[in-house]
Amino acid sequence: MITSTARPAVDSPSSLRHIPHRFRNDDADRSALELIEALDGDWKTAAGPVELLRFTDGITNTLLKATKRRPGRSEAEVDEEAVLIRAYGEGTAVLIDRERELRAHSRLATLGFAPPLLATFDNGIMYRFIRGSVCTPEMLDAELDWVSTKLGGTPGLDGKDYIFGHCDLLSGNVIVQNLSDSNLKPSNGHAEDIVRFIDYEYATPSPAAFDIANHFAEWAGFECDHGAVPTKSQRMDFLKASPHYVGSFRYHSISENDTQAIDVDLREDVEQLYEQVDMFRGVPGFYWGIWALIQATISQIDFDYASYAELRLGEYWAWKAELDGSRKGEGRDAPLRERRWAEE
Repeated sequence: MITSTARPAVDSPSSLRHIPHRFRNDDADRSALELIEALDGDWKTAAGPVELLRFTDGITNTLLKATKRRPGRSEAEVDEEAVLIRAYGEGTAVLIDRERELRAHSRLATLGFAPPLLATFDNGIMYRFIRGSVCTPEMLDAELDWVSTKLGGTPGLDGKDYIFGHCDLLSGNVIVQNLSDSNLKPSNGHAEDIVRFIDYEYATPSPAAFDIANHFAEWAGFECDHGAVPTKSQRMDFLKASPHYVGSFRYHSISENDTQAIDVDLREDVEQLYEQVDMFRGVPGFYWGIWALIQATISQIDFDYASYAELRLGEYWAWKAELDGSRKGEGRDAPLRERRWAEE
């Protein structure tokens, strides 16, 4: 076995082992074999052949997978020992800061986000192979299609599937005006505080359930404190609160020609909206996770968008695991956000 893989990935590239060897594309297999045997001589002497598989051969990088077919090993065990050899394309250092790239990989490997680095060589690096499927744009489009198919037909209140949604109802966008501290006069004769909303940059027609589910998600704040997510009773109290959300919706949505009474029993509508909000609870994580991934590449604001994306997308995957039963089927504990959402 390669002894260097037993230790965790190093935080500093300077402490990473360097093999004084240059990979040659004109003799790729021999070069790769020399690198592997220099990394661990056991690959040369132990039983079982060494197999090489070329993944890419482009102008930026050449990537090969090296495996040691030790007798009696399963495919998974063979892959656990497999090594990826990545040789840099000629002249690419003009455009790519390889030292910075190495520092980034090393740091992320320490945090468990990237495969462990094993060694560098004169024109490339070697790192541990990770079993899995490479994500494709089609897969990401498919995920969005799945959400659209699953929730796109959700019926709205009074037959109106879409409302004017703020879609960013975090606490900082909700302003409470105290009448005692202002010159405002209540229109209904009662001395009640007035709630205003600001920042409509994400406002768009949306299902009411999404806008409310998104508001509940924001109870966790930017720190994603999932212990602050509202429980069942808190969510129901919100929908029943004065002014009554469903009643207010009906009051402002009917016209003079409507014959439907405003003061009818709204309990069924509240229950319907409550169930729909429950169904939509994972969608804000998908929405803001994708947003954060985009911000991570373009924003100049000093905020860790990448980590925020991971947390928000984690909310989405946790919801989906509850929805399809995979979390329970695999015997995993429910994450805090899902436990809190299920509390009475």
